[in-house]
Amino acid sequence: MTDQAAEHYRNLSPGERHVFRHDTDEKADANLSSVLLNHVCFRITSPEASLGFFDRVLGYKALFAWNIGPQTVFFLHRFQVGETPEDVFANMQSRQGLIELIWNRDGPLNTVYEKAAPQTRFFHIGITVDDVQDILDKAMAFGSPIHKSLGVPVSMTELGCAEGTAHFVQGCEKIFSKVAFISDPDGNWIELVPKKLVSTGCRSTGEGGSGCMGCTRQLLQRPEMS
Repeated sequence: MTDQAAEHYRNLSPGERHVFRHDTDEKADANLSSVLLNHVCFRITSPEASLGFFDRVLGYKALFAWNIGPQTVFFLHRFQVGETPEDVFANMQSRQGLIELIWNRDGPLNTVYEKAAPQTRFFHIGITVDDVQDILDKAMAFGSPIHKSLGVPVSMTELGCAEGTAHFVQGCEKIFSKVAFISDPDGNWIELVPKKLVSTGCRSTGEGGSGCMGCTRQLLQRPEMS
């Protein structure tokens, strides 16, 4: 925050509102211009209850479910009239307003997450961006904690799984190597995902596929998923 912005917000009287104005800079950081709030992630205890809530209360339909070994990941989306899952997968990393749900298959959440957000089970905000490493460099320069750098594996317990939990399936590990995690000054986790999420080691990328989206497209072609 600039000194001018800080001065304005500190001097506001009760009930007073100040609108911040920002000059448009044609030389603005190109990578920052690509930053997009893609999804919000919650850890859940009952897939049936959570999927029912987001569907019937908020209108978010299940887009796909992915068993990654110790956990099952769900992505939810508010479908528009005539929109298909394939439409969403075509540019999923450039979408806004998705919801991710993570269910631990092998037991309760790790205590580090229980202590961090016992009431909300909030896990992270998912940001997509052209260049993840550039944002990591900016975060390090700012002094933000880096929980996971690109290509660096982390233990399953660090991700909220019980001790001894099996690791991710191979395709997920390839994708996970391309994302990073940082946190804001209040400790909220932020996931950094490349907009071009291509997993060269994933056997299910297929024609036009990219990482888990290529895997999911193949799942949608199976009769039991239709």
